[in-house]
Amino acid sequence: MRITAHHAHLFPTQVRPAGDIAHLLSTLDACGIEQCVAFAPFPAQMHRQDISPSRWLHDEIAPHDDRLFGFGVIDFARGHLQEQVDEIAQLGFRGIKLHPAYQHFHVFGPEAREVYVRAEELGLFLSFHTGVHFDRIAHYDVLLFDDRDSTTATGDDNLICISQSLNRFNLNDIN
Repeated sequence: MRITAHHAHLFPTQVRPAGDIAHLLSTLDACGIEQCVAFAPFPAQMHRQDISPSRWLHDEIAPHDDRLFGFGVIDFARGHLQEQVDEIAQLGFRGIKLHPAYQHFHVFGPEAREVYVRAEELGLFLSFHTGVHFDRIAHYDVLLFDDRDSTTATGDDNLICISQSLNRFNLNDIN
């Protein structure tokens, strides 16, 4: 059986030694997981500020591109949101990890909508953390049940809901 995991956080060794690429690969091997979607750290989790978290992730996983697939992150405080989405696509990533509670943005706010529109134009998958840290799952209802042609997923709280157009991101097509 082939197993592809969808949710792994990678961190610089200086920030979280047990969350670096060596530990991730070791864990995947121990669990018999062939491939994995890896999330870039959020900007506050970076050990250096001269590189975007998405660029850092790209550089980390490039030697393992047959096995690890990156999802970038958006720095809402930095602005230039469309350019950040463009960078994620240009890096060859297939999606964006969004965590409204941690990143302090409203899922229906203008900044979020700007990211959604550009991500949809570029065919990027959006993965939402729906934990209730400082937010409520009710804020996600339109994302969960909207029948537009966007590709979204929510997870982390024993809830997985994926929209109809998941065919844009087919894990079986990743080799």
